Amino acid sequence: MTQAEHLEIDQKNWAVVLYIILLGPLLEELVFRGLLRFNRKVIAFWGSLLLGGLGWVLSSNSTFKNASVYMVFMSFPVFYIATEYVKTTLHEFWKNHFKVVFHFVAVSFALIHLGNFTNIHNYLWALPLVSIQLILGYFLGFLRIKFGFWYGVGLHIMWNFTFTIISLLDNS
Repeated sequence: MTQAEHLEIDQKNWAVVLYIILLGPLLEELVFRGLLRFNRKVIAFWGSLLLGGLGWVLSSNSTFKNASVYMVFMSFPVFYIATEYVKTTLHEFWKNHFKVVFHFVAVSFALIHLGNFTNIHNYLWALPLVSIQLILGYFLGFLRIKFGFWYGVGLHIMWNFTFTIISLLDNS
């Protein structure tokens, strides 16, 4: 069962619907498909995100969990400066291992969507639930490389719009 199935539309939930349809796809495309072009800012953001995510996962205290969110923003300049010194090496890695980066992006996109489902006790059995996001991740990656960033954003918005409307109509 997804969280969207519990969504009843009133004034305060319109913001959630707009996030799902517009802001979510834009942010996800920046975070995930941004990695498909070599860019130091995106690499620094991913380093910061991974560091903050690691802090979040390893923290049991809510204060430390909140601190890990700040760690994402505080560590970005450090990662950005550090990438200056290894940008040639990173760029060579990108060129030589692009397939690995591409698969990492598509799989990460699918796995992050496990959070869309509630009452999951065994994530191994939940993987088929995000198989469509895995396929979408590969397709959006292809669009990003072949046609550009905004084509992926546009398709992602249309995808989320379609399934959000279907979910909302099904609830009424």
